[in-house]
Amino acid sequence: MATLEDLARFAMAQPGVEVKDHFGGPAYHVAGRTFAMVWRREGRTILRLPPARQALLFDVRPETFAPCQVGRGVWSYVALGALDPGELEALIILAWRGVASRRLSRSKDARRSGGATMRTGTEA
Repeated sequence: MATLEDLARFAMAQPGVEVKDHFGGPAYHVAGRTFAMVWRREGRTILRLPPARQALLFDVRPETFAPCQVGRGVWSYVALGALDPGELEALIILAWRGVASRRLSRSKDARRSGGATMRTGTEA
């Protein structure tokens, strides 16, 4: 069962992340853009996941993932207790990648692979 402590640990492990207060709960940002937050008043966690992944999760796991209107977009309410920590970590990385710059994403990939990055010959 994933916890708020897991959420904080996984979010803060991503490059360039800052945490700010959002109505009494933490909101995790990279380059000024939010990718995860805790809505303390409702006791809910909200992640900014890619739309296609969200749609799939809303359909196959409605007890765990539900739509959340954020501005003009839709993010995901996530029931942390229904996730194992590894699954939450993967979702945090996915949410982070959706808002992080390409440079930050590449630096994370380089660290994970020990500094080596694969070149395909199609880079711009």
